[in-house]
Amino acid sequence: MKRLDCFDRKVAVVTGAGNGIGRALAQQLQLNGARLALVDLSRPGLDETVRSLSGSDGVTTYELDVSDRAAYQSFVAQVVED
Repeated sequence: MKRLDCFDRKVAVVTGAGNGIGRALAQQLQLNGARLALVDLSRPGLDETVRSLSGSDGVTTYELDVSDRAAYQSFVAQVVED
């Protein structure tokens, strides 16, 4: 598969990154140069996703319920800060 340079050094926020499509998306984005902000309700799932990546440089994880509006707004501010 051809590498997409449009993701180089960009931050991609992936919700549901603890398994399934979210994990696969995180893996592909990383292969295309993205820095990752991975979000899930499950800390063990997030940890497994990080282990599945080619490295953890440029990867941050957040245990979060995205349906909690206040928590999500705080999360957005934290990603920008990080």
